[in-house]
Amino acid sequence: MRRGRRGLVEVQVDGVVEVACGETGSPERPGPGVTFHGGQDLTADDVLYTFRRIVSNKFSGSNGLGPIDLRATKALDKLTVLVSMSKPFAGFVEQLAAFWFYLYIAPTGFNPATPDGTGPFAYQSFSPGERSVFIRNRHYWKNGLPYVDTLTLIDFSDSVSLQDALTTGVIHGAGTLDGPQIRALAAASGVQAVISHAGSIIPFTMRVDQPPFRDVNVRQALRLLVDRQQLIDSALDGYGTVANDVFSPFDADFDHALHRQADIPQAKFLLKKAGQENMAVQLVTSAVAPARSQWQRYWRNRPVPRGSRSTSNRSRPEPSSAPTT
Repeated sequence: MRRGRRGLVEVQVDGVVEVACGETGSPERPGPGVTFHGGQDLTADDVLYTFRRIVSNKFSGSNGLGPIDLRATKALDKLTVLVSMSKPFAGFVEQLAAFWFYLYIAPTGFNPATPDGTGPFAYQSFSPGERSVFIRNRHYWKNGLPYVDTLTLIDFSDSVSLQDALTTGVIHGAGTLDGPQIRALAAASGVQAVISHAGSIIPFTMRVDQPPFRDVNVRQALRLLVDRQQLIDSALDGYGTVANDVFSPFDADFDHALHRQADIPQAKFLLKKAGQENMAVQLVTSAVAPARSQWQRYWRNRPVPRGSRSTSNRSRPEPSSAPTT
């Protein structure tokens, strides 16, 4: 949900990148008539300021800017930025969209203590761990939007409280729910469950710079241990799609023909080849995202090569947020 700020481009529900604050056909060119919450125009100087602020502070958005050459990147006029790269970077526009939550355009001289942006809602108040309140942006540049005057995001420490708040009408909407919650809410009176086929992924990640995952045989063995559809059915109650180790299903070049099958004998062979027949692995999970904690149940009950074992450790999740208006 884009509340206070927006990037120049964004990904639509069908995976197509479209202009958000930029000019149609030229995402590096801020669109005319786009204003910040205070009423001042969004200009090329604000885009340059934002890019430089992100890179100089080594913020996460630096990844989305790729090999940008800030010394050669400049404003050609009030609404045009010439973006220079130190080497070819064909995916620049897609990266701007993919990293939208790190690449919001901020006004020149931005002060985090007084948030400002170009989004449909303007900052009013923030209570850490409790709630954030936003009000309708009276300078919003899209006619007729937003539809409501106030947006409140309430933080919940656990998914049960979040679900209860939704069914009792305390909040008007919630997202990022677990499979069992979706099933329960779909049958609840007064609640409409919307299932989105998104492109987000829930991966298992490994430190490939450290043993035992430094060995490609170990990594391939773990890949072959997983019955992926069984994992989805167990941890997500069937609300998911097998990814086959490749992300971005909306990409035009996504290989839909790729399939990964569980193969325990081959996994045993690879572990033996790596000298890791008695390997022990700890999987750290958390309720910070759907199904993270349910992974524990799957790994405890799955078949593994003799001698190998896994343990699980659940870390404390961060509070989740849900909107009310």
